[in-house]
Amino acid sequence: MDKAIEYKRNHRFQNWAGTFVCTAERFYQPHTLDELKSILADARAHKKQLRVVGCGHSPSDIAMTTDWMVNLDYLNNVIEVNHEKHEVTVEAGMRLFRLHEILDKEGWAMPNIGSISDQSVAGAIATATHGSSLKHKLISDQVRELTILLADGTERTCSEESDPELFKAACVSLGALGIIIRVKMHVVPAFDLEMTSTVMDFDKVIDLWNSDKLWNSAEYVRVWWFPYSSRCIVARQDRIQSNSKPRTATSVWSWLADSFWGYHAQQIFHYIGRIFPSWLPSFERFVFSRRYGWALGLESHRVDNSYDGMNMDCLYAQYVDEWSLPVPTGAEATIRLRNWLINHDTSPTTGIPDHDPRGIFIHSPIEIRVTKGDEDDAYLSTAYGHDTVYIGVIMYRPYHLPTSYHRYFSAYEGLIHSLGGRPHWAKQHGMGRKELEDKYPELGTWLSVRERVDPEGVFLGEYVRRHLVEEKDVRGVSVANGEAGRMYKVVNRVGDEE
Repeated sequence: MDKAIEYKRNHRFQNWAGTFVCTAERFYQPHTLDELKSILADARAHKKQLRVVGCGHSPSDIAMTTDWMVNLDYLNNVIEVNHEKHEVTVEAGMRLFRLHEILDKEGWAMPNIGSISDQSVAGAIATATHGSSLKHKLISDQVRELTILLADGTERTCSEESDPELFKAACVSLGALGIIIRVKMHVVPAFDLEMTSTVMDFDKVIDLWNSDKLWNSAEYVRVWWFPYSSRCIVARQDRIQSNSKPRTATSVWSWLADSFWGYHAQQIFHYIGRIFPSWLPSFERFVFSRRYGWALGLESHRVDNSYDGMNMDCLYAQYVDEWSLPVPTGAEATIRLRNWLINHDTSPTTGIPDHDPRGIFIHSPIEIRVTKGDEDDAYLSTAYGHDTVYIGVIMYRPYHLPTSYHRYFSAYEGLIHSLGGRPHWAKQHGMGRKELEDKYPELGTWLSVRERVDPEGVFLGEYVRRHLVEEKDVRGVSVANGEAGRMYKVVNRVGDEE
């Protein structure tokens, strides 16, 4: 390189959950596009893999490498806000929380976001980040144009009109096509969200689901299911004009519900549950009653700005597994999971192979979200071809300590896979190329685009190579056994089951 660019040697990188850590030979944080291009050229010259990393919120090893890492936090400027076209163009290292603040000052907002805003714009696009609305598709659907730095050092701008094949591949790129450096996105006038949260019986939620009265009952709908309580929190949100109603302020009651019971007390109970797991059902019911109330039909209301309303607190470190299904199939999957977990149904009809639920005690809630997908044509969209429901299971790691999750997650994956589900790209899973080709009709097209723009595999990380490129059996490589992280140091596995 003409000019030496500073980097950290043997940089320790850990994901947010603390489940994977790697030591990258070099870690770069370029301040300019020219610096980024020089880093890429040097990586090619040294035949090194180059992985782009952001906040590390993905629970899987998708960002991990022992070669070189580059972080784009300094490439985070707003290039243009086009008020006439309802578009904003930003450098791809822009974190979403900062973009929200900038857009708000200009009178604009993103129409749909996921549960967190720690990610960079590029990171949210790369892994099929989704919100919870049948009126909106993946976050990548808001993208109007992408500029990508390819492996050969050239910049390529693509859109639905210009190089649409690259565009459809890059809208869920898994970081394996190149480095997204600029993004033009559609925005809408700033708005607030009015939310009603209702305590509902599990069976009533399923009835509403099957009668098409659940997910279409508001613009944004999500469900938190507490299996041992046989209750759900159904959160419905609709847009209202910005500042048309007073936004909900933090009260003593909300602090007790969210911070004390929802965070501190729950973490203590999860810690105790490591020693006495059979107490977890009682802990769930106790915390639920204190946080939400026990009576069916109880409602709470609040008003927030758009991004605070759609974001949520992920609490503390956790193991996460999330798959997607067609919306109608999701109700059946949820019933089967309930029957196996609560009723100890081990019949073949559950789709769960060889897993006895006795002795398995879980954390809650199980989060259920939806996304519009009937017109989604991004090649690796988890919602490709149909409206989609995402069912996410979780086991917390209180005070960063391990908890038993292997048999639970393995049973869950077997159930969802038996119904034709697709794994979330940011999570661990045991699907290989052959199985994913059946789930993603355009996987072959995505792979051919990837080969065309990066024939030397500069951006081909271990995760993508393992699951999408190599034709070998990886069914034993999943979150259920931790083997997906075998080339890295897997943190805090001691004490896990099996």
